[in-house]
Parts: sequence; C-alpha cells; structure tokens
Amino acid sequence: MAKKKESKRGRRRNRKVFVIALLAIIFAEVGWILATMPGFRLPFGPGAPQKPTLAALLENTQMWVLTPRGYAPSGLQPPQYNDSVVVVTVSGVALPRSLLNSTEPVYVLMIDPFYGPYSFTAASYFYNELFGGNYSVAARYQNRVFLLMPGDQQSQATAVFQWIGEALAMGNATITATSAQQALSQLLTYLPIEAKVSGGTVVSVALGSAG
Repeated sequence: MAKKKESKRGRRRNRKVFVIALLAIIFAEVGWILATMPGFRLPFGPGAPQKPTLAALLENTQMWVLTPRGYAPSGLQPPQYNDSVVVVTVSGVALPRSLLNSTEPVYVLMIDPFYGPYSFTAASYFYNELFGGNYSVAARYQNRVFLLMPGDQQSQATAVFQWIGEALAMGNATITATSAQQALSQLLTYLPIEAKVSGGTVVSVALGSAG
C-alpha cells in the first residue's frame, strides 16, 4: 500500500515537473521575459490591471471540434458569447465539474499544448476528464462547452498569454520568485483560472490551487 501511495505521489510530481518544463518552452517561444525581482505582478508593466475582453482571446485561438474519435482542430475561430465563462488550465489539472452545469457557454482554454502532438494530448485529457471519453456525453455539450487552443501564429500566442496575465492580475495574483522556474511553478498553482465574462468583458476572476 505504501509503495502504491509513493508511486502515485511520484507520478503527480513528475507530471507537475513536465507541465512546468513545457510552460517554460511556451514562454520562450512567445518571447516573454519573466521578471526576477521579488514581488513582481502579472501582467508585466506598470499601471492598474486591464480588464481583458472575450474578443481579444477568441481572435487569437482556434476551436477544436468533437468527432467520433475525440476532439480535432477545426482551424476556425470560436463563436463569441459575450455572457460566458472562460476556464484556463493545463493537462493534469482537474477541470471544475460544475462547468457542465453552467447556464452560460463555457470556453476551456488549454495552454500546455502549443505546437505538435501536445495539442492532441491536451485534447484527449479534456475529452476524458470532462466527458469520460464518451462521445454521446460530449455531444450533449458541444454547443455549450468549447475547447480552445492558442492560434498557430506566434503573435496569437503572445496575445493569448497577455490575456492570461491580465486575468491573473484581476484575480490579485502575485508571483514572487528569484528565477523563471520558480515563477512558472507559482503560475501553475493558480490554475485553473475561471473568468466570468459579462457584456464581452471579464468582470471577475477566480483562481484555483493546482499546486
């Protein structure tokens, strides 16, 4: 029994290390520079937090659509519902089950799959975590719960992560770190990020505790 518990903790720790390493690659790709002074806040730069808009996110993402084999990229921009919920997360972080009961459309933005096969890994995680890998169940929510990924262009990725930074700031997220690795580890602890959208603008943000 002890070995099983130890093995489970080890898998969880390895998964977290993997996610942090993958996020480090993503941040490098989009050209972000993490501050190294203690007490810095997101987003970077002076001034009060900006209220991110739904349009700014959707125009820089692409929608993944349900198929009998799971989710696949559509190459299309998601439909815009100005009263909705946006959930930002990564593979390995539990998705809020309550989102299936939402009376408003829900966008789930997976940020770990940036290029290549990681996109399909994240789509598979979303499909299995939320719908148990059951097509019939997922089909009931295909016009209510939307899977998003960052767009393929580097400028789109930059815009998506700027949006996330603004959402974190609205949630009063403070990252204190002396290295980029520590900063990314702390960022992971705020997932999932749940943003309430009203009239096309984020009006409130709730932060998770994945760490």
